[in-house]
Amino acid sequence: MPYENEHSARLKDPDDFDPDSFRRKADGTIYGHIKVPETIDVIWGKLKGANKPSDYPIPQALRFPTKDWTVAEAKKWLKDNDIKYISFEAAESESKNRNLGKLIERRYLPTKEIRMINEENQPTKIMGLACVYGILSDDLGGWKELIEPYALKNVLANNPDVRALVDHISYKILGRTTNGTLNIYENSKGLNVEIIPPDTTTGKDIVISLERGDISGMSIQFVVGEGNFEWIKIDEWDVRKVNSFNELIDVSVVTFPAFSATSVGIRSNQEIYDEYRNKLNQDKLLAEKLLKEKAKRDRDLDLI
Repeated sequence: MPYENEHSARLKDPDDFDPDSFRRKADGTIYGHIKVPETIDVIWGKLKGANKPSDYPIPQALRFPTKDWTVAEAKKWLKDNDIKYISFEAAESESKNRNLGKLIERRYLPTKEIRMINEENQPTKIMGLACVYGILSDDLGGWKELIEPYALKNVLANNPDVRALVDHISYKILGRTTNGTLNIYENSKGLNVEIIPPDTTTGKDIVISLERGDISGMSIQFVVGEGNFEWIKIDEWDVRKVNSFNELIDVSVVTFPAFSATSVGIRSNQEIYDEYRNKLNQDKLLAEKLLKEKAKRDRDLDLI
């Protein structure tokens, strides 16, 4: 989750650290030679297994207050000082502005089709189905959803930069399309995912959890966009039929369903359905108004 008024550059996965060892300090020197301005805070910690008093802490993250740094300025400072980071999160206050008008949604798919592939002399792969086409969903809160086959065709044609994550958490990275560690493709069944997990704590933990069967779900984070869906009736159910997507943000291995709007800018299922019902009510009121106006005109004509 982003911080309210701070941009965060994660230099290393926090899961690799002893959580009781974290300390925060303004300015200082990192990596022995890079001077950090006093407007930047450094999060220091000790790696797991290296928490003796004689072990030195190392920088885990940098925090840039929004009152002193824009996203562009923070990223430029990181680049100018050749500081490599595993993820960058804009402050929540800025994320709200960035997501304004971008209606981000998530869908969870409990599936038995997520699996590990261990072939001789080949890297371990996580394979699964992140989105199913042509099948009516379960009850999403008084309504259902149907995603048309190849709904991501236009998105995938532009070679999007998509990441594979754990539970949609930006720093828990499993793969990325642009470096070949994530491969996504469509067939008539749905969106297929192939991930080569990293040799990190996050990657190792997920591999073990999948092998044990503790995790059996996937999720996608996406934007549909106006005009790319329609509401229809199937067996008395209100059904949103998604014909195409505007954007695919990430695919995630997930431990729990991700239907609720628990993150900045993520729409809940209830909001989606309320929007549809409100439009129906507005259309009904407009129709009634037009009928009344027509009836008045007819009466006036009769009088004439």
